Amino acid sequence: MKTGFVICSRIESKRVPRKCFAKVAGEPLINNLIRRCLVTGYPVYLAVPGKDFEDYRYLKDLFPDNFDIHVGQADDPLARTANAAAKYELDAVIRVCHDKIFVEESVVSAMLMAFNRDPKTSYVFSSTLPAGAAIEIISRDALQRAARAYKNVEHISYAIRALDGVKIEDVDFSRQWKTKHRLLVDFPADVEVLDLVLKKCGADCSLELALWFLDRHQWVTALNAPPAVTVYTCAYNAAKWLEKAMGSVALQKGFGRMEYVLVDDASNDAGATALLMRKFCKTYKNARVVRNDINLGLASSSNVALSEARAPYIVRLDADDFFTSEESLHQLVSVAETSGADAVYPHNYFGSRRVVQPGNHSHHVGGALFRTRAANHVRFTEGLRGYEGLDFFVRAREQIKIAYLLHPTFFYRQHDSSMSKTNLAARAEILQSITAGSTQ
Repeated sequence: MKTGFVICSRIESKRVPRKCFAKVAGEPLINNLIRRCLVTGYPVYLAVPGKDFEDYRYLKDLFPDNFDIHVGQADDPLARTANAAAKYELDAVIRVCHDKIFVEESVVSAMLMAFNRDPKTSYVFSSTLPAGAAIEIISRDALQRAARAYKNVEHISYAIRALDGVKIEDVDFSRQWKTKHRLLVDFPADVEVLDLVLKKCGADCSLELALWFLDRHQWVTALNAPPAVTVYTCAYNAAKWLEKAMGSVALQKGFGRMEYVLVDDASNDAGATALLMRKFCKTYKNARVVRNDINLGLASSSNVALSEARAPYIVRLDADDFFTSEESLHQLVSVAETSGADAVYPHNYFGSRRVVQPGNHSHHVGGALFRTRAANHVRFTEGLRGYEGLDFFVRAREQIKIAYLLHPTFFYRQHDSSMSKTNLAARAEILQSITAGSTQ
């Protein structure tokens, strides 16, 4: 069985410009990662968009043996990975992203052992490896099936899991490593932390040594500690209700450990919405405003918030709704962590405290909690103006694990200017398009 690494990389990165070339201990991140992969003895193939090839060309001279660069689709890491596997005739792909460097030989060996134990196994991962040390092993057949089924996929694992008949194994490393330290590079602060670790411990230091250093220097870990939950509210001329919504977020248990992203969707209400947002952010430093230059609508504005989110969980609270308990977010996170679900839909009070709408009937995306990676995998349909929550659910239910909180956590306000009561003809067409051929 031929086995090799496939590293997906690209120049574009919204959070950390040219992230793959960010220098840690004086060396580009991608150089360090490739070198660590080659130490295992398996060949390494870098899958990059064609437009970026010239930036990566120097790596062929730096690593003349057991290394090559595959050029593929710019916006589809899944397709690039599948095509690289086919080109190099890999039966098993050890997949690594360019936002991490801690590839451990012992981890590769243990996961390959699990992969080879049963010929029916198509996907091996570990839910217990520290952030920045995770790898996954995928069969070429599963990659090709997923690439045929899904397009423009960023988070490949969700596409693989959604396939029928895929045998999956989760390798447990909790006895060896159990930590919340973050060595993944996703934000500027992550680069700073990794740079400090490698400068003190050595450019080729082991994961064990890096974690030992962080255990003894907790202030370094604090530099890139993510918030517990990201809450976001998208608002367009919503001053009438916005204070109630924002206030209910600020009252949440543990709000100080969260982040709140307020998206002003180019409101034109004489600055009323913008003023309320800025005033709130002046009071709460863990809140910030993102302003769209033009009105994008709720679906596209939600994607803006998803791109901004730093926490492992994300919740949208619509501007005219509000949480009904200080425990609302705590309850949602508890269900997610207990069930291992990627999404948790709660009940809601539907226009009245006397009317409860079940979450497993309505599937309102506002008020629901998602793992941020899962939400970024599904994403909202750009430009959709109506039923964006239903559209999201119809696609999400095929690819992610969904759970329910059988308790109302938010008030779904009903009023004449609600989206559900305006543009009825256009909304009817959108609903028909979404539900055509699907069963709820």
